[in-house]
Amino acid sequence: MENINSHTPISIIITVHDEADELYRNLPLLLSQEYDGDFEVIVVIEQGKNETEDVIKRFADNEHLYSTYIPQSSRYMSRKKLSITLGVKAAKNEWLVITEPTVRPMSNQWLKSFAEYCNDDNALVMGHTLYATDASSYKQYEHLRTATYAQRRAKRGKPFRTNIPLIALRKSNFMAQHGFRDNQKYLRGEYDFLVNQYGRNGKTAVADAPETWCEESAPTKKQWSNKHIFYQETRKHLPGKFTYSFLFNAKQFFIHMLVLLSIAAIAVGAVAKEWILMGAGCLALILYCIVSSIVISKKLAEYDVDIKAWMIPLYEISTVWRNLWWKIRHMKADKYDFISHKI
Repeated sequence: MENINSHTPISIIITVHDEADELYRNLPLLLSQEYDGDFEVIVVIEQGKNETEDVIKRFADNEHLYSTYIPQSSRYMSRKKLSITLGVKAAKNEWLVITEPTVRPMSNQWLKSFAEYCNDDNALVMGHTLYATDASSYKQYEHLRTATYAQRRAKRGKPFRTNIPLIALRKSNFMAQHGFRDNQKYLRGEYDFLVNQYGRNGKTAVADAPETWCEESAPTKKQWSNKHIFYQETRKHLPGKFTYSFLFNAKQFFIHMLVLLSIAAIAVGAVAKEWILMGAGCLALILYCIVSSIVISKKLAEYDVDIKAWMIPLYEISTVWRNLWWKIRHMKADKYDFISHKI
């Protein structure tokens, strides 16, 4: 029996800022989707961005492409959120897929698979991306780790955020709840705010089947840094932040206690020549490394992410310290760097 959701009209919204090369490379993959229903690709660009405008002109004859602009004079609102809002208003369809020019489908059947989740039962759909293979192994690890943790929360009916720039939601919900009205002054965090607000007010689905995956360009050093520092600001304004952070921090606490106690046992045992204590510490540390490597390697393999097993415990332990570094960077930053205007 044919899936009726393969005919759901879809509007794909892409907001572009200094990403003409990525748009030129990935836009054809979206425009060439083999989809039984009606779909459009709305590209929102800033006026005066000549390179981006040139890309749009190259594909202007495509029946699925529509473009709109945000004025250079727009103020007192995140330009990213303004771009998304204008794209939503321009969309002719109820279901909207919001993504970035750095995200590309892995096949021309992607939209057909993704649209299966855009049904009457769901209010929001969280997509999934894999970093391109030129991303460092740690970036791939953390990207997947953060994504799967957020997705598990969503599957349990408690969506909090997403680090994946690929979501779908209903236009009627966005308009009825006034879009980004309550958080428009914050420069970034657009996907987190959308998931937190619109996912919590209805059922959230997670499109994690391999056919729905997309590939995301590896972030530059600056993009990686901004992503983490801006999230430190965003998370403060998301309902449910305590529970989300508590569960993560509790796991990290037990991991660090296990490692520290194991190292302490090894050190004390060596100094006091208590070989049984030293052996117990070594055994506990080895077992932790083996178990974490096996469990996490299995999850990575499900997503075709290849990371050397011996590196996984190091990445797992270092994550909390890296997060602490981003928190310190955020604390030292000028707070006006995170908002569109001074209050």
